[in-house]
Amino acid sequence: MGVENVLDRSIPWRVGMEECMKHFFTGQFNANGLVKLAQMNGIVSFACFRWLGGVSPVHIHPHTARGFFDLKQNKKKSGLKRDIKEIILEYVQNLVDKEKLDLPPITHDIADSFVIARYTFLWHWILEHGCQMPELQNAFYEAYLDKNRNRLEKKFTDVLPSAQIPHQLQEMAHTAYLNAFIDWMKEHEQGLFPLKAQE
Repeated sequence: MGVENVLDRSIPWRVGMEECMKHFFTGQFNANGLVKLAQMNGIVSFACFRWLGGVSPVHIHPHTARGFFDLKQNKKKSGLKRDIKEIILEYVQNLVDKEKLDLPPITHDIADSFVIARYTFLWHWILEHGCQMPELQNAFYEAYLDKNRNRLEKKFTDVLPSAQIPHQLQEMAHTAYLNAFIDWMKEHEQGLFPLKAQE
């Protein structure tokens, strides 16, 4: 039985895929491997599009997903940096242990995939819900502009026609709102979206 025959198309699918490498350090990889990975990404992207009824995967750079969860290489006491793969594995294992999930052993590749998948889910949720709350957005815009209008207008007066300044202020308010919502989501995402489905 093919994969396309067991997928549930009655639910909305959001597909995230790790973006393929665009460069490498000499001695750590080679051009042939880079091309093969890019080809594989293309094949899997097309398969997802075909099997899921036209859903195009979002290609996510690993640094983007890792940065969202604040997964970065901090130096050890010895002065050496920890392997980022170990940091990611530890992060995912801690989540699994915290929720007492009975899962097979987690590998580095599974942990990498989890981070991409969770970032994909949360980012779509932010765009589809956080950006679709007009009352909350408008209240934030008003408070933001009341606090920053004079400073921003002064900043744009010499570089923009006066007719464009209101639109630019609105864009600045929207960006500030989105950043604030993302920061809030980072702080609360584990409580809002536990790994284990609610009974």
